[in-house]
Amino acid sequence: SYGSQKTAENAEKFQNIKNSPFEIQEDEDAVEQKVGQTPNAIDWRSFMNTAKDQKACGSCWAFASMAAVEGNLNLNFQTLTNLSEQYLVDCDTSDGGCNGGWPTRTFEWLKSNGVVQQTDSPYVAKQTLCKLSKFQSVRKNVIKGFSSCEQGVAGKECTKEIWLALLARGPVVVAMDASDAGFS
Repeated sequence: SYGSQKTAENAEKFQNIKNSPFEIQEDEDAVEQKVGQTPNAIDWRSFMNTAKDQKACGSCWAFASMAAVEGNLNLNFQTLTNLSEQYLVDCDTSDGGCNGGWPTRTFEWLKSNGVVQQTDSPYVAKQTLCKLSKFQSVRKNVIKGFSSCEQGVAGKECTKEIWLALLARGPVVVAMDASDAGFS
């Protein structure tokens, strides 16, 4: 009973979030102060949902991306939002469903297509037919932009300062290409 009551409360909070992009409501001095902290002092676990199971679908990209969005929504709106990874697996045309994806492409797609709650598109661990119009009335456009860094890309290198600045703003996604022969 308590769990379903909490789920209903969080669903109501999600519905009350204005359908407009959010940004962390901190001033630059507050971010600078956090950046000056040690990496161990930046801890967003209290804003994160419990771990989820992607099962036998290569959708780690969707779970990682949605976890970062959930964490940032939770941080900004003091809620525990549970978003749909299945929505991404089915509808995100810039990634590969159960065959992998890349969070930076996912965030770009989410900027235009919004997010939906888990209850609107429950996870089934396989790619199904997307009917994007079905989500028109329930999706929320909550992503205005994002920052990223990438090793080996000139001008986008992941320095310690960049990592700390990203961590100071909220939960982040870390991704790597595991298709390299060294992972086999």
